Amino acid sequence: MDVLQPKLRPFAGRSGPPPVLQCRQTTPISPDHTKTAGSGTRIDAENRHDKRVRSRPDGSSFERRDDTRFGYPCLPDCGIGGSLDLRDTGSRYREEGSPPLTVLRRLALVSALTAMLALAGSAHAAAVTVTVTVTGSGHVTSNVGSIDCNAVSGSCSAQVNAGTSVTFTAQPSPGIGGPAASFTGWGGTAGCTGSLLTCTVVVNTSGTVTAAFSAVQAELNVSMLGRGTGSVTSAPSGIDCGTTCTATFTDPTKVTLTAAPGTDSKMGAWGGVCQDQPATGPCVVTVTGGVVNASVDFDPAKSSLVVLVTGTGSGRVTSGDSTIDCGSTCSASYADGTSVTLSPKPAPGSKLSHWSGPCASSSTGNTCVVVVKNGPVTVSAVFDLKTSGESDGADTQVDAELISIKQLRSASHQRIVRVELGVDETVSADLQMARGDQTIASRHIATLREGDQFIKLPIAKKPAGGSATLTIVLHDHAGNELTIQRTVRLAKP
Repeated sequence: MDVLQPKLRPFAGRSGPPPVLQCRQTTPISPDHTKTAGSGTRIDAENRHDKRVRSRPDGSSFERRDDTRFGYPCLPDCGIGGSLDLRDTGSRYREEGSPPLTVLRRLALVSALTAMLALAGSAHAAAVTVTVTVTGSGHVTSNVGSIDCNAVSGSCSAQVNAGTSVTFTAQPSPGIGGPAASFTGWGGTAGCTGSLLTCTVVVNTSGTVTAAFSAVQAELNVSMLGRGTGSVTSAPSGIDCGTTCTATFTDPTKVTLTAAPGTDSKMGAWGGVCQDQPATGPCVVTVTGGVVNASVDFDPAKSSLVVLVTGTGSGRVTSGDSTIDCGSTCSASYADGTSVTLSPKPAPGSKLSHWSGPCASSSTGNTCVVVVKNGPVTVSAVFDLKTSGESDGADTQVDAELISIKQLRSASHQRIVRVELGVDETVSADLQMARGDQTIASRHIATLREGDQFIKLPIAKKPAGGSATLTIVLHDHAGNELTIQRTVRLAKP
């Protein structure tokens, strides 16, 4: 009997037991296997097939043989572990004595077996390797292969079947316990590109996937305000304002700002995100969430006070600390925030009309108290000519003081009392020395000029030693009067 016995190697593309395929083929009855026509079964141990003899209605007989091959696939439409019929495609039934399989039929069968091997090979494709590398703060996961990779773990690899669709997902660090990150983009030989957080590719060969993350940046802006000068620097470095007042830092970063006032300036106050920080120290701010703004005020350490004398009349303005005497000295520098008292001194025939500038609202009577801050501060005293009998509008008392009293003797041994007065304006003076109701010396001076003046008062009579009362009466051009009295112990004659 001419039966096709294919010599095939077992399929090596899968693990586990070899596939079991059931193959059936109808073959003629050969003389050595003849059996009485009718139903029956004969086992051929050599070819491992069952032969069943059947008879037709016309009396002829045929044999049906069932082959079982272990480890050898038969036809392309035979699934792994399934079964199929391997039959003579020429006729389902062969008569006794019919010719064996032809060469063409054998070639057709070999071609079918070859296709079956190729199909089985594709069903059990070889595994390929995908390697993922991460740079920056983030990690990458995959839906196939259980990849979960970050920059700390280094490169991560997984094996997948060739032709598998794999989705990779990039997850930037949210910034909890460290810097926040953003996803920069994909790369590598496996085909992932772009900057979307997911990438899906069909992996046919071994390849690589790279994922890059970069730290999120936040911006710090510093503004310098006020009329003073200074600079602001940062730690870590980046801000050096006056020149560089904007810098970017990794989000989040704690930055310390330090302010340094310039010459003749002082620190005012912090503002912006630093507004709750004391002006005496640095500002510590966390730079996060996009743009952060901070400011600092620098004020002048000293300010100038300028006095102007205007109007149709004339006069002077003096300061309580004697720094300003305008007429001649009309400006002075003070520590910022100093209070200065200004007093008007109208010339004869003139009067103080009014103040302008800060003194317009801060004058008390004729004097003005001005706070010198953020200078220059300018004050004007307006003097106008007065009419007959009109007050000069200035102080209601004479600006003068008694400095000293001293007793002298002349060459003729006459006793003399010398009086030293400090006078801030032109005045007239009347001096009298008395004991009880007895006047022992007197003198009238029509004009005493401004400044320190010495007045000699001769004692005309020769009273015995003891105490006497000195009375000095001063009058200014406005009619104001100042009376000074002192007790003087006279020396013995």
